[in-house]
Amino acid sequence: MCAIYLVAFLSFYHQNEGLFGDNGILPARIHISNTAKITAMQKRPSLLHFAYYLGIDTASMVDFLALAGVLISFVGFISQSFCLMSTFAALWALYYSITQVMQVFSNQADLLLLEAGALLLLLAPVSNTRRETPTDRIGLLMIRWLLFRFMFVSGGVKLATSCPQWWSLTALERHFETLPLPTPLAWYAYYLPSHYNQLGMVFTNLSELLVPWLFLSPLLSMRTVAFYWHMFLQFHIIITGNYGFLNFLIVILLFALLDDTHFLRPRTEGVWKERLRTVFKVIVFLAIGYAGFFLYGIGFKNGQFTFKLKFKKADYDHFFASALRISPLLPLVGVIVTFMYEMMGHPLIRRAKSLLGMFYTILTTSFFLLCCIGLIGMSTVPHRNAHKDSNISHTEVGYMYSKFQHLSLVNEYGKHLREIRPGRLEVILQHADNIEGPWEEYEFQYKPGNVNYSLPMAGPYLPRLDFQFYDVAGAPIDRHPWIYALALRLLTNEPSVKNLLSSRNFPRQPPKFVKATLYEFHYTSWNERNNVAYWTRQPAGEFLPPCSVDDATLQARLKALKIPLKYKVPPVTNAVLKNALVFVRKQATLIEGSFFVFTFLALGFAIIATNRRN
Repeated sequence: MCAIYLVAFLSFYHQNEGLFGDNGILPARIHISNTAKITAMQKRPSLLHFAYYLGIDTASMVDFLALAGVLISFVGFISQSFCLMSTFAALWALYYSITQVMQVFSNQADLLLLEAGALLLLLAPVSNTRRETPTDRIGLLMIRWLLFRFMFVSGGVKLATSCPQWWSLTALERHFETLPLPTPLAWYAYYLPSHYNQLGMVFTNLSELLVPWLFLSPLLSMRTVAFYWHMFLQFHIIITGNYGFLNFLIVILLFALLDDTHFLRPRTEGVWKERLRTVFKVIVFLAIGYAGFFLYGIGFKNGQFTFKLKFKKADYDHFFASALRISPLLPLVGVIVTFMYEMMGHPLIRRAKSLLGMFYTILTTSFFLLCCIGLIGMSTVPHRNAHKDSNISHTEVGYMYSKFQHLSLVNEYGKHLREIRPGRLEVILQHADNIEGPWEEYEFQYKPGNVNYSLPMAGPYLPRLDFQFYDVAGAPIDRHPWIYALALRLLTNEPSVKNLLSSRNFPRQPPKFVKATLYEFHYTSWNERNNVAYWTRQPAGEFLPPCSVDDATLQARLKALKIPLKYKVPPVTNAVLKNALVFVRKQATLIEGSFFVFTFLALGFAIIATNRRN
């Protein structure tokens, strides 16, 4: 988890100045006032409010918190003895604070990391004793419940929307062409035979609707099947799409399905026990496969797979709504039963050296249980929001959830999966010194634009601006007013925003005009790929009309966003810290984002390998 935090902080820090700096697209100072007011902290709790006490401005404070997160997570990454509750509390507080300025650039990965990080506080040891506690199994069960909610809802909302592409099993083929930031392997996956992609859609549905129930099983063998099944799924998602650290985080959380005995089998265990366990795993695997063949009517004819769904929309709606209502009972019963089991048999209680020590363990474990029950109760609200028939937002529980929603302790997932896009639209930004042209294009580092460039592999790095343009292209510009702020930064050739884009074709002097045009993108055909690039494109309309700095519409939009045409950074009282942050920022911008992240990861793994060898 420290490695995931490290990637998240590094990704954010590398883009922070261009996105949220004083001359960034959406400056942090607009949302976080640089004053020491208790009311401001109560309204929007964040460590950013302490910039006043450090003598620096809000933008510098964001950098400071991100760098603090990098330092703490890196030490935790290379040193297991540093992975304590206090460490993860600091990491959660730091990351929660910087998410308060992300605004439209927030991502589902941020929500999952915050929720997983909060649960990790319940699981991490208080001190470096490395002894098992009665709360460990309960904490792991809470992680499994989070995984269940994320996976089950992600799969459930797809079929609940009546989108014909999900129901005809053709969505996966369309997905490979329309996913936010495809990798080169997505192009090859798109051209797999249609019936193979349909079979892949069946596998995905089973992975998200059926296999997650195994997450909550008390049997290690069943959870082991679910672990390897989902590791296979996550591997294919990672190699075909650039989703930042999201899927890497899921991979880490999947290890909560296992326990120490999976890796360290007791030598006293008999051969027959191991064989029986293997046979049981095979039976579970075959049962899931049989369910897929039965529910989707899978056949084989003329060398191709055939499919005929055995259930209708009404049947599915009843199943999904009922499952959303019933599923929270499983972790609730699980944590209570686990608590009772630990109370009766855990060595810290059964072999306590004193009555006071036993009472303290029982008291802390009971408090831990109450916290978990409360989190399960609150999680039912976003969990059941996935279907209208199970929604409880307007109940007493829903009201309680709304009071704590801003803390991101429990979150709603799967909103973006309700429909698959029929085609791929991309916004292409252009600049010129004359409104009549010629117009030159701005090029991005990761999102499709110039058809002559290859598809990127960003790994765990999350390019937020490129990713956000995926949502922009599918809606009118009025729903994305931040585009006008980006236009201003391009018209002034803002260096920090320039670092978010590709340096290719970037104007040396501020342009007089910028505009944005919609293009419809398609993959090149299989035969064309040998000679040309991955994409073909056709104009699909105007998105942002040509505008200049003096444009009345642009100025009105900027006024609504509270962004002045020119901003003078106020003086700070702590010039030493400010200058140090500026120096580090200059060094970081010399390296491309994904290499910036990989450099720290490689350094961490090198230190770990060296320490183990010594």
